[in-house]
Amino acid sequence: MLPSFEEIVYKHIKIMDFSVGTIADYFSEVFQFIEEGTEQEKNVLVHCKQGRSRYTTIVIGYIMYMERLTLPAGFSKGEKGLGILSILILDLLSSLSCWKEL
Repeated sequence: MLPSFEEIVYKHIKIMDFSVGTIADYFSEVFQFIEEGTEQEKNVLVHCKQGRSRYTTIVIGYIMYMERLTLPAGFSKGEKGLGILSILILDLLSSLSCWKEL
């Protein structure tokens, strides 16, 4: 049975493709939201308007965060799990590289 819209908890982050800062600025907030959902054994859907780099950056970043992986290991695991074939978006790589160095 699908949940009603009232049962769905949303987290809307407005990230522009060419904004000041990076998607990594939102990692802490988004990762906390994902963790809260999974701890409550709820499904978590991550998506972006264009369906390209932002959701993959969030998901791969979360995998790296939770499993303490390097960028290549996190990307490889994300690629297998998400079926991402050739989404080597520069923003994705630069955001995750900068974040991992923090």
